[in-house]
Amino acid sequence: MKTNLRNFAVFTLICAFCLTTAPAFAQDAGDADVEAVSGSSEGEALPTEEIVLTSELENLISEEEAVSEEAIKDEEVSEEDLGVEQITRMPSGFAMWWNGVTNAVGTTFTFDPIKKAERQLNYANKKMAQAKYIADNAVNEKTAAKAAKHVEKATRIADKLKNKISTIKADPEKLKKFQEKYTKNLVQHHRILKKLEGQVPDHAFEKIKQAKENRLEHLQNVFEKIDNNDQEKIAERLRLTFQKIKGSDLQPLTDLEFIQELKEKYPEKKREIFSRIEYLRNKSLSDNLKAMSEEERSEKLENYINHTKIKNEKIKEQLLERRHTLLENLETSKDFDPKLKASLKAVKEKTVQHIKQAKQLHEKKLELKEKAEAGDESAKENLENLNKKQKVLYDKKVEVLKKARNKVVPALKKVNQKLKEKAKENQKPSVKPQQPKPVIEPGIKTPVDNKVLPKVDVKPKSEPKDSGTKKAPLPKDTKK
Repeated sequence: MKTNLRNFAVFTLICAFCLTTAPAFAQDAGDADVEAVSGSSEGEALPTEEIVLTSELENLISEEEAVSEEAIKDEEVSEEDLGVEQITRMPSGFAMWWNGVTNAVGTTFTFDPIKKAERQLNYANKKMAQAKYIADNAVNEKTAAKAAKHVEKATRIADKLKNKISTIKADPEKLKKFQEKYTKNLVQHHRILKKLEGQVPDHAFEKIKQAKENRLEHLQNVFEKIDNNDQEKIAERLRLTFQKIKGSDLQPLTDLEFIQELKEKYPEKKREIFSRIEYLRNKSLSDNLKAMSEEERSEKLENYINHTKIKNEKIKEQLLERRHTLLENLETSKDFDPKLKASLKAVKEKTVQHIKQAKQLHEKKLELKEKAEAGDESAKENLENLNKKQKVLYDKKVEVLKKARNKVVPALKKVNQKLKEKAKENQKPSVKPQQPKPVIEPGIKTPVDNKVLPKVDVKPKSEPKDSGTKKAPLPKDTKK
C-alpha cells in the first residue's frame, strides 16, 4: 500500500512539472529552425563595389581588419571544456522542453547537496553551449538573436547557485572541488558572452551584456563569501582557474582584461585585492613575450589587441578603449619587463587609430540618421548604403574568422587531449618492485618508523642428543 502511494506521489509531481513547464514548449519550439545552419538569409548582400559611398564615408570604413589566431584560441570555449556533450545540431522544441522537465525532476529528487548543485551547474553549462552553437552557426540576425534566450535560462539557473554556493553543507574536500569548478565555469561563461556581444543583433545585445555583468557579480560573491576578499586567496583561486583554461601564449592579456572588468565592479579603495593576481599574469605575459622575436612579438600583439568581431561601432570603441587602458597599465607597471615596453608603445598607437575610426563612424551614422529622420533623402540613401557595405564587410570577416577557427580549433583540441593524457599518466601511482624486508636485530632502531624493537630473550639451541659418536677432545692449554 505504501509503495503504491509513493509511486502515485512521484507520478503526481512529474505531472505537475509537465504542466508548469508546458508554456516553455511553445517558446522552445521556435528554435527548431536553428537545426539547419545553412539556408536562406534575409536578403543577399550586394558586392561592395556596387555600393556607392562618398569619399568621406569610404575613409571611415576599414576593408581589412586584424585577425589573430591567438585571440581565436583564447576566446574558444568548447562543449568539452564545459563538461557537456558535443552539439552537432540543435534539438527540436519538444526535445528541449522534455530535457528541461527531466532535469527539473532529476534535480528535485537529488538529495545530496553537491550532486544537486552539480546538476544545476551542468544544465546551465548546457544552455550556454547551445547559445554559443546558435550564434556560431546562425545564417541571419533573427536566428542569432535566439542565443539570448538560452543565455537567460542559464542565468536563472546560475542565480540559484549564487545564493547557496557558500552555505552548502557537505564534505569540505568535495565542496572545495565544486567551488573550483563553479569558478572556472563562471569565467568560461563570461568568455562565451563576450564573444556573443559581437554576434547578436543590437536588440539582443543588452540581454547578453546583463548576463556578462551577472557572471562578474557571481564571482564577487565567491570572493566575498568564500575567500573573505583576501588578496592571496583570490589570486590563488584565479591562478588555478586560468591555468585550467588552456590557450595561447598571449592568454594572459585576455586574463588581465577580465581582471580589469572585475576591478570595475569594486570601489577604488578595494581594487587592491587584485594586485597579486595582476602581478602573476604580468609576469607570465612577460615570460611568454620574451620567447618571441621582436618582429613576431609586435605583429602578434597588434593583431591580438585589435582583433574584434563587432558590428556596433560604439561597442567596438568601448572594447578597444578598454584594451588601450590595459596597454597603458602594462607600460607603467613595475612588474612588466621594461625591455618589452617598446613593443607596447607601437601597438598602443595603432589601437588609438582604430578607436578614432570607430568613434568617427559612430558619430557620422548618428548624424545621417538625424538628417534622414528630418526628411533628407540624400542622408537616408547614404545611411542605407553605409549599413549595406558594413554588413558585407562584416560577413566577409565572419567567413575569414570561420576559416581561421576551423584551422585553430582542431589543433587546440589535440593539444588539450595530449595534456589530459599526460595529466592522467602523472596521476597513476608508480608501482615499485617489492624488496625483501631487512632483518633487524633486537634493540636497533628501524629506518622506517625510527622505533626500537623490544629485546627478546634468545635461548641457545639445545645440543643435539648423543648419537653414539664421540667428539674429539679439545686440546689442553699448555700455557701456565
